[in-house]
Amino acid sequence: MLGIIGLLAAVPTVGVLGVLLGIVAIVLGIKGRRDVDRGQTRQHRGLATGGLVTGIISTVLGVLVLAAVIAGISFLASNTDVQREIEREIDRQEQQQQP
Repeated sequence: MLGIIGLLAAVPTVGVLGVLLGIVAIVLGIKGRRDVDRGQTRQHRGLATGGLVTGIISTVLGVLVLAAVIAGISFLASNTDVQREIEREIDRQEQQQQP
């Protein structure tokens, strides 16, 4: 369940929640599979494997989204044309607010 929530939350939370929930899903998926292997339970191996897989996907997706956001911010911060356009827009808005 945490892996699925992590998948859904990866994009709107800039990847952070996807990574955090994905890691928890991986840990719990591994623990569940070990419990089945030790004979502590005879069922739910498929559920544990599903949690492990969705946790891995969620973590990878979260890292990719976070990397894309950081790369985009870095690009915008280093692009002088974008910086000038932002400064012009700020000046324009300040002029509109003055009576």
